[in-house]
Amino acid sequence: MSENRSYHVSNEAGAGGIVQTVDAIGAFARDHGPGCYVVDEHFPNPLDDSVDSSRVWGKVIHHLDGKVVIYVGPSSVHA
Repeated sequence: MSENRSYHVSNEAGAGGIVQTVDAIGAFARDHGPGCYVVDEHFPNPLDDSVDSSRVWGKVIHHLDGKVVIYVGPSSVHA
């Protein structure tokens, strides 16, 4: 994974922040409580690296029982 990538994690309740690794996405959701979080990936634009590009990367569900599941495309990662 490129060190120039970052992830913006947010939910409808207003929690939001930038993390640098996939592992930190799960930790962010754990720290901010149960709910559904949207994750956007930010990376340098391949044509002009002075500009960031972004795309929807996945989502995170922090369940009431404390389990955090990260969904990326068709697969998921348990954090």
